[in-house]
Order: sequence, then C-alpha cells, then structure tokens
Amino acid sequence: MRGLMQVQEMSCTSCVNSIEGGVGKLIGVSSVKVDVCGDEAVVEFDNAQRTEEGYNVI
Repeated sequence: MRGLMQVQEMSCTSCVNSIEGGVGKLIGVSSVKVDVCGDEAVVEFDNAQRTEEGYNVI
C-alpha cells in the first residue's frame, strides 16, 4: 500500500534523513521517499503489519 504524508518545516537533508529514518523503522514500512521541496513523503507499507503506534505517527 502507498500513502502520502504532508511534512512541514523541512529545510535540509538532515530533516529528510530524520523523517526517512524514523518512519522507515516502523513495522510494515518498506520504503520512505521524502520530497523536501514539495513538503511531502511517499510511504510504502504493508497495512496488515502496521501497529497502533504506527497509526499515531503516520
């Protein structure tokens, strides 16, 4: 499954790395691609593996 997240106040590659690293560690997430110019992130995940904690973050 693919989801689109709105991400605000990103200004550097460190922000991108933090978001990709944090979201990428969630159970069921297979990939995260952050667009710093578009203020969004595309997240690929297995909905069957998502936990309640993941719902609070994504």
